[in-house]
Amino acid sequence: MAGDDSIDEWAVLDQLGALVDKSLVVAETGETPRYRLLETSRAFAMEKVQQAGETDAVHRSHAEAVLAVFERSLEEEYVLPTQARLERYLPELDNARAALDWSAGASGDAQLQIALTGAIAWIWRSAGLRPEGMRRTRSAMARIAPSTAPHLAARLLGSWSSLAFPEAGPQELAADARAVELYRTLGDRRALFTALCHQGRIQANCRRVEEAEVALQEAEQIFDITWPPALRIPLLMARSLLCSGRGRFEEGIGVEQELLQLAIALDDKRLALMALIYLEQSAASLGRWEESVALGRDLLERIQRDRSLRSGIENAALSNLSTSLTALGQIDEALEVARRAYPAVEQAGRVMELLDSFALLAFKHGRIDDAVRILGRADLRYATSNTPRQDIEHKMRERLLLELQEAMPPDELSRLTKQGEALSDEVAVRLALGD
Repeated sequence: MAGDDSIDEWAVLDQLGALVDKSLVVAETGETPRYRLLETSRAFAMEKVQQAGETDAVHRSHAEAVLAVFERSLEEEYVLPTQARLERYLPELDNARAALDWSAGASGDAQLQIALTGAIAWIWRSAGLRPEGMRRTRSAMARIAPSTAPHLAARLLGSWSSLAFPEAGPQELAADARAVELYRTLGDRRALFTALCHQGRIQANCRRVEEAEVALQEAEQIFDITWPPALRIPLLMARSLLCSGRGRFEEGIGVEQELLQLAIALDDKRLALMALIYLEQSAASLGRWEESVALGRDLLERIQRDRSLRSGIENAALSNLSTSLTALGQIDEALEVARRAYPAVEQAGRVMELLDSFALLAFKHGRIDDAVRILGRADLRYATSNTPRQDIEHKMRERLLLELQEAMPPDELSRLTKQGEALSDEVAVRLALGD
């Protein structure tokens, strides 16, 4: 970042070393040394930059340096295990935020914002920061113009559905379709393969199973056996979701076991956890609740042994386990797990997906009126969003609704449902947890 026409990189290193020796810059040891300024030093330096009229130039240099870092992260996507890649680039997240903030500002650069956002997009979900990633990606997509470089537009658009998932509305479908179209034009076969996998996944999620099958068949035809084996990950994930969309859960279990074996071969612990989550959900969809609970407990034990794996995964593991325990009637443990799940699910922006199971939890706990209110809130949220109910949530809702219809007159059920529609997600969750 500091090197330019007036000072080369080696001279920058000499100057950096001198600043460390004078305790004006802090050097942090590690696999890759990192340097940082104390807040007082940072404020003083920025004041000098402003006095020199170089603020925008420095911000641009910083943003371009951050872009180079995250471009490298994309090159390592199918080379490094997910966790190793996350550990390498998570320390750069505050740098990424600063670069994105500047590029999106009045004196920023739309092309640089689009390039940065597309390069950084992968990290938000893995870090459990989906809402922030969606906000920043939506902002950058709004700045795509006819003059935008096609490969940058395609990369940004292709990242959107992965971040937005499980949302599957017109915007997600259109973004994937445009990314596929751009990659076809560019002749980038690997990128086209990945875009088709994402397209098939989002189409399967919104029950457009025939369209999903077409996309995934083309992806399989494109796949080159000389590519890294890890490139099969997005295809297997999409296939799993398509099996679920078709109600072929036993077939899905075969796909998910293949994904698990691939994760083991790649020594990718985070991918292994994702495969176990898919397997746990397939077992639940088949009504094999004991198996689902056993897999859920195994997942949590793995996360407890290695806490670095929890971001982006703990929310799903906890919420799914609470659901399965509730279905088994193990209400006290389900409630305990639900209390642990809520903060992680809220941070991931996935609270809506808890509402059906939380309504059943309240019912099983004897709070029938609250169960109706929570279910009313869930129905409204699904009706007004582009997120379809998954098979488990749909079955749970139908089962609970039958029990509620037997427990109270229709007019009372309607009255309490309308009360629930007026609640916020947070209040509905508090009702479920008895807070």
